[in-house]
Amino acid sequence: MGEYFHYTKDHWLSLYKKLENSLSNDTVSGLEDEIHHKNTLVFVQWELNKNIEAERLANEVRETNPDNLLALTNLAFIHLYNKNMNKLKEVMVYLNNLEKREDFQQIEAEGKMNVAYCLRRISFNDYERAILLYKEASNVCPDNYSCLFGVALLQYRCLRKISDEEKKRKISTEAVQYLEKIRCAFPRCIDKILMGKTLALLALFKLRPSRKCNILKNQEFSEKYVQRALHFSPDDRFVLEKCAKFYKTLYKFNKAKELFVKAIEINATAFSHHHLGLTYQKIHIPEFTCFTAKKEFSVEENTLGKLIKCPRTIPELERNEFIGKIEYHFKEALKLSPENAAVLYDLILLYLALKEYENAQECCEQFKTNIKIRDVSFHILYGRLYFILADEENDEDLKREFRDEGTDRFFLAIKSAIEFLPFQKKLKDIWGIKDIMTDVYEHGYIEYNEKLLELIESVEELRDNKELYNKLLVDCDKSELSRKLRSLCKNKQYFKAFLCLRFSEVKPHEVDVKLMKQIYVNLGKHFTETEPDCSKEFFRKCYELCFGFGSETNAKTGLACSKNDIVTNFHYDIYILTSPNSEELAENIGMNLDKYFGLKVTFGNRDYILGKYKTVNLRTILENSCNIGIYLEHSKTISPEFLTHTEYAKQIMEDRQPKIGQIFMIRNHEDIEIPKHLESFPQLKCQSGHRDDIVNIFNFLCSLS
Repeated sequence: MGEYFHYTKDHWLSLYKKLENSLSNDTVSGLEDEIHHKNTLVFVQWELNKNIEAERLANEVRETNPDNLLALTNLAFIHLYNKNMNKLKEVMVYLNNLEKREDFQQIEAEGKMNVAYCLRRISFNDYERAILLYKEASNVCPDNYSCLFGVALLQYRCLRKISDEEKKRKISTEAVQYLEKIRCAFPRCIDKILMGKTLALLALFKLRPSRKCNILKNQEFSEKYVQRALHFSPDDRFVLEKCAKFYKTLYKFNKAKELFVKAIEINATAFSHHHLGLTYQKIHIPEFTCFTAKKEFSVEENTLGKLIKCPRTIPELERNEFIGKIEYHFKEALKLSPENAAVLYDLILLYLALKEYENAQECCEQFKTNIKIRDVSFHILYGRLYFILADEENDEDLKREFRDEGTDRFFLAIKSAIEFLPFQKKLKDIWGIKDIMTDVYEHGYIEYNEKLLELIESVEELRDNKELYNKLLVDCDKSELSRKLRSLCKNKQYFKAFLCLRFSEVKPHEVDVKLMKQIYVNLGKHFTETEPDCSKEFFRKCYELCFGFGSETNAKTGLACSKNDIVTNFHYDIYILTSPNSEELAENIGMNLDKYFGLKVTFGNRDYILGKYKTVNLRTILENSCNIGIYLEHSKTISPEFLTHTEYAKQIMEDRQPKIGQIFMIRNHEDIEIPKHLESFPQLKCQSGHRDDIVNIFNFLCSLS
């Protein structure tokens, strides 16, 4: 219950349905697996505010296994939340007595397996953590074969987000050792279901090392594992899915289709529907599934290109019966897993090929992924969609807007690609990075140039575009003055840097904007106490550079991110909330925001009022404006009013669904705890400091630029 995941309600609901479905269809194997499953379901029910059901199920687990640590811990939190002190005391006493038992080490190991299983079902980002918990448990219980299988399964799943081939090889070798240990224990210690799962997973691992040379090299050996897996567990959904994937990898698509269909009949999952859709693609539209391959690429590059699915050109398709089947299975997969990035990506590709751009854009807006290499491909694909829309558009303003959006997406791709390209240089051709860099340079904001230069300097092969490289060198370090200013800033000699800037003959717009911001903001901080008028002037200069067309630059300034994510100029709703007895403090904050940032303070019942005071930007509030709540608490304990209003603020942000919602909290006392309900708000930023510290607020606002 102590874990926290930033998931939407839809995501929790899909997890809930998936877990409930497994229990009701009797696809959970064995008592131990059932207990793990129910403990996970308790957590999901709690996140969905199904508190009564969560308590009932936790008690059910405890009745089955009175010493189950996760069930006991869940019940302790539930009783604490419900303020049921008698029940809480009983659970805590029981937990305390457990620690004194001789077999507590084994009980603790079983608890770790429970938590690992929960993480394995809920969070892809926590797979490594789950693996560690499983390994710690296996040190105590070396012959717990479910635990060993859990490690191997998670290691298999982790391979998809690892780009280092040597690391992949080591992980695969270790996983195979665990699986072989399980295989050798049959039939003495394991049942047919676990044996079937083990053999199916072994078959997939055995294929991986051969990919570099010949994918069919170990086919006969691995296929025997698959046949035995299907013999031991012919109706197990996991075994059917993994065996189907095995046949799909070997281009035996009809056999794969047969197994995926059977898996769906037993217990439909997003994986089965998605891969059945892909299998139909490969059977009926082979040209569509191979369009990432290039004659000039090596076998290794083409294999990686097919996995990444980042096409340089999009093939054209027309709707027919099979397209309908493919779309149907992709959509069924999304019903079961609404935020499934892999399914959305394939659906986007399909709609682009069909020239159904509105459908493609709708899928793009839903796309989220935690796998960075997939994130690069997505932003490139989304960028291409915008350039396609620009080519189709006749209105010049809309055409320009689409190109800007596409360029922003390309830039986001480059930001993520920097992590991979120095180590996997073949990706530069697969992604078409050179063309993308040229587009970003020609159409993007000047702030993007430093990232472009960073990418070129980290991948030597990109420097053969000497024209672009030389332009970036000039743009990012425009003059001798820039080099001198960088040196002074590095040594924190900001006033000297300002004098050099002020009395040089170089025009300000020829100097790097970020460099000027750094000088102004540091001088603003320096003079806050001693020379407030000077401080104000430096802050104003920085503000102009951050939010719009400043007097010192004719350059195109904006935010280094897509306009779908952030509004280009400074369009924010800013809410100020203090305790009821701190009206003077709120007024002082409002006056400072007016002085330094040109924000007008208004009072009264307007729009969404949080407490008594609210500031609104002088610009017209746009429909997709951002919300920033600045909350200040002056006492050591958080007042009930503060809790009430921040809960209301959070609700407003969720209801309006702004592109960006921020809550910025300044605490006068470091030991003030963050309100519990704000912990569940992902954009919370908390800072200790003086309660009317305008510099803190300024830093926060400028961090959004």
